[in-house]
Amino acid sequence: MHTVLVWTHIGLMMVAFGASPMGRLIVRFVLAGVRDAETARTVLRAYAGVFTIGGIAVTAGVAIGIVLALNAGLAQTWLAGSLVLISVAGIGGAIPENRWIKRLLAAPGDGVFIVLREPGALWLALASPLIWLLILWLMIAKPA
Repeated sequence: MHTVLVWTHIGLMMVAFGASPMGRLIVRFVLAGVRDAETARTVLRAYAGVFTIGGIAVTAGVAIGIVLALNAGLAQTWLAGSLVLISVAGIGGAIPENRWIKRLLAAPGDGVFIVLREPGALWLALASPLIWLLILWLMIAKPA
């Protein structure tokens, strides 16, 4: 059963990484080439399902990870660091990103391009994959 949980956790976190931070980054690159406000909104609506799947995968993957961690012992530095970083990535990434997407969808006319150029949202899109890569490194390398 332990092996099934480990591989389920790994699979869910791979889906989460692909859908959440990388999905956001892909959307940014796609939106950078869009010149029409309605097309930008359509791209965001199309990716909404991907973001939802990413959120579900993160939640399920973290829940299984916590179960595995409780069995392995939470006192390990790499594990505590991973849990802290996943919280930072989730709370510090998803909440502002969701607000940004709502503002983007609600922006009148070409106001969507003003919202697209907000530097805070861009930095968030760039920082999120880096945080996730650090989590991945902690999970694989397991430094003391």
